[in-house]
Amino acid sequence: MGLGRRTSRCRGAAPGRALALCWALAALASGCCATGGCDADSLPLTRHLESVYDTVDFVRYAVRWRCWDALYEVLSARTREHGGPDGGPLGRFDFTFAFPRATYGDLDPHAPPELRDVKLAWIVHKSQILNVVENFPRPGEARVFLRYEPIELSRLGFPLINEGTAERPRWTLGLVEWAEEQSR
Repeated sequence: MGLGRRTSRCRGAAPGRALALCWALAALASGCCATGGCDADSLPLTRHLESVYDTVDFVRYAVRWRCWDALYEVLSARTREHGGPDGGPLGRFDFTFAFPRATYGDLDPHAPPELRDVKLAWIVHKSQILNVVENFPRPGEARVFLRYEPIELSRLGFPLINEGTAERPRWTLGLVEWAEEQSR
């Protein structure tokens, strides 16, 4: 039997249903609809990120369960404004599809060849937290130092930025700020 019209779709399935099923399978395969921990009741601290440690726990949880939409909520304002294509705004859609594919080489121009293709999500998920330093290098900022062999420790100091007030802090993840530091 050749590749005719009859074999191009599922037997007995309406074309619209087959298309919807294909879209659903593609969404699951891309990780955008991860199950398990992304519902509002499961997310830790329900996004009240008043300490650096709350934010670190939340980011690692969101990466582990592939809660890209929730992770977008804790990006710094500069990352949202300048983290998109060509330094433009980074929208939620772009982030949820780009971050799972982002590699260490995308953010660190000095990355050795063997580390360029390591996914950032993998590094965040599998690394060991060595230290969290508040008010470093400036007041209202913090650094989360991770250990992921064989990356140098000095290259894995992710910035957290307080975009709240001193009385009611809201710590956010500064990916653009980190990339700028790595390019120096």
